[in-house]
Amino acid sequence: LGTVGPEDLLAWAASAAKSEIAGLAPLVCELARAGDRIAGAIVDAAVASLTDHVAALLTRLAPWSAPPGLALGGGLLSQGPPGLALGGGLLSQGGSLRDPLVAELADHPCVPVTGSVDPALGAARMALRELQESD
Repeated sequence: LGTVGPEDLLAWAASAAKSEIAGLAPLVCELARAGDRIAGAIVDAAVASLTDHVAALLTRLAPWSAPPGLALGGGLLSQGPPGLALGGGLLSQGGSLRDPLVAELADHPCVPVTGSVDPALGAARMALRELQESD
């Protein structure tokens, strides 16, 4: 980044593209795993924010006939009941935020999808469900 102190970092962030800032996420997660207190607080805040989003979606889209699947890493569900999808490499299988988020969501009525997720199949299932409901 070429930054020396907090002021330099702020100046860099003010002119950086979103993708450049997002590119720091894996480094922050790595530092958190290594025990960096500030990086850990950032990761904890990210997980808490994602948990709040999922909780809001679960409430807003209720009632559910069964606990919905939750696809982490993008795409729509490839199997099971209607569900929710959160995208991004940090949420994909092996992603730095996936396990903390799944742990945080243990008390929420959703089921993380563990297999591969096929977005096209999920879209087709949604379309079929819409057709069946409109009959």
